[in-house]
Amino acid sequence: MLNSIKQIYRTPVKLVLFIIAMIVSSMILVLGIVLLLYTNAELNALEESYTTIGTVEQKKSSTEVHSMWDATTETYEYFQVPVYEEIIEKSILDFAGTEYIEEPEQRPSYGAYLPEYSFSSGDESSAASWDLQLIIEFSPVETCVPNKPVLVKIKRVLWGDTHGSDGLWLCDHNTEMPETLEAGKTYIANLMSKNNSHEKNAAGTSVEWYPTKMNPLTTQCDKSGDALPSELNEKEGVSWEEVTEDFYESGRGKYWLNLAKSYEMLNDTVSVLPTNSLVLLPSFHSKKSIVVSGREISKEEFQAGERVCLIEKEFADLNGLQPGDKISLPLYYVDAYNYTGTGVDYSLLNTKGEIYPFFSAHEYKIVGIYQYQDRMNLSSYNRTEMKWNQIIIPSASVKESTENNIVAAGPMVHRTTSFQIPNGTSKDYIEAFSKIEKSNLLEITFEDNGYEKIKKELDENRTIAFLLCGFGILSVVLVVLLLLYFFVVKQKKRIAVERAMGAGKGQCRMSMAGGLAAVVLFAAIIGSILGGSLMNTVLQRENAEEKETYFSTKYSVRQDVAEAPAEELEKSLVERTVAMFAVPPVLTLFVVAIAIGIINRQFQTELLMLLEDRESS
Repeated sequence: MLNSIKQIYRTPVKLVLFIIAMIVSSMILVLGIVLLLYTNAELNALEESYTTIGTVEQKKSSTEVHSMWDATTETYEYFQVPVYEEIIEKSILDFAGTEYIEEPEQRPSYGAYLPEYSFSSGDESSAASWDLQLIIEFSPVETCVPNKPVLVKIKRVLWGDTHGSDGLWLCDHNTEMPETLEAGKTYIANLMSKNNSHEKNAAGTSVEWYPTKMNPLTTQCDKSGDALPSELNEKEGVSWEEVTEDFYESGRGKYWLNLAKSYEMLNDTVSVLPTNSLVLLPSFHSKKSIVVSGREISKEEFQAGERVCLIEKEFADLNGLQPGDKISLPLYYVDAYNYTGTGVDYSLLNTKGEIYPFFSAHEYKIVGIYQYQDRMNLSSYNRTEMKWNQIIIPSASVKESTENNIVAAGPMVHRTTSFQIPNGTSKDYIEAFSKIEKSNLLEITFEDNGYEKIKKELDENRTIAFLLCGFGILSVVLVVLLLLYFFVVKQKKRIAVERAMGAGKGQCRMSMAGGLAAVVLFAAIIGSILGGSLMNTVLQRENAEEKETYFSTKYSVRQDVAEAPAEELEKSLVERTVAMFAVPPVLTLFVVAIAIGIINRQFQTELLMLLEDRESS
């Protein structure tokens, strides 16, 4: 070994050049290997952390122009209402060429009556927020036409709070030619308040009350959204009804009582959202909703229809609920269109004028508490699938029929209809979907939280890693071949001299290859350390930048989801470390193996022929 090293040092210029070349080559090789291992780990983490969902909305066929009278301006206000020639069923999404991770679902919303619980003060989806709504019996002070605010006396309050007042100013604000109110008669109406936009009357009132025309009626329908016939709707659109002597016994008074009771129940009702996976809920998919205590509902619980649930954080705090507690959910109506935002657009009376009976009442175990990060927009009309105080349950946990409790139904919309497909297949899906009949009537939007953009960047990084590895291997091979040529192939005479002096083949191999192995190992260790350190510095800088940006544009996946599959990145760190330590001995063994092979071939040549070759300096 010592003699071998001395022989190599006889040509110091070549030696230094080869050491530098080996350092650079091994550094490039390690850079490529480390980047490749890290990129592969991030690609695996990307697949585990990211999901792609598609949301579906039926396009409107046309619009209808509706009008509403404004008593202040004495003109009609016009607004457009979407029209659908037909309601397209969810089954249209079951077509050839599809691959779903989670099948398409069209989520309804159930109403759960929970009078023993407290609700968020911001719950504008329930009657609790209707502070300025009344169902009252009233009598006009004098015979009048209420095309402007007129004074009426309150005779009975069926729903709402008059705050001690015995009268109010009434205006049939949205009727061009209101009916006459006769003094001495009693009427009943569903009223809402608004700022008085008329000229101030003698009393100088700043508030007027107008009939909502949401009299006792039914919006009950079948699954397709077709309204069920009912005599209850014969008075639909009237501003008020006269209260006669037998009004509550044999007239429509019983319907008014039920309407008032339904508002009272709505005051104690929360929305229950059934789903087959949290991934399918846009707010959970986008991380606007997250579980802050306990755990998510598992895939197995969704599939088995276990009676478990997630509850909203503020609702949990108000009622002292924790994961592990149980809550009874008496369900009594189904909003198959899943209206969200302020107020409701349906009646809680069925075709018989009665409040819907409970169709399911079971105890659910609370497994987690979630928080919606964008609560300020919960009042925005139909903007999100989330509502105040909403409870989330597995769809399969409701095993009873709901067909007799549907208060509203409508077309597929983005907040209610979604599915999950494999990452990176959205273009293939759209291509296959566009070939089916009526596909032009639906709009499908995909959301992958940036998966395709990040994957494209990581694929580019992997290409760079392959190029670095390829260039590193090529340069290492070239350096090794030159090294072997000058320090082994051209040393035939030296081998002959050593053998002539009685050295054995093993001693010759050690003499020729030992020093070479030491030089290669030394240079490769330095190159590996430099390559590994350089790449780790780059990765650390990128990860530091990632904390300030939504996701890294070079080497790292989004920070908020990269934490989930931490084992992948930890495994990558181990692999990268092993690669750094493995490259030097592997290169050394590679050089030694080839060198011994060359030396063995030279052993087969006669000594005199070897001595005749001129030794290179």
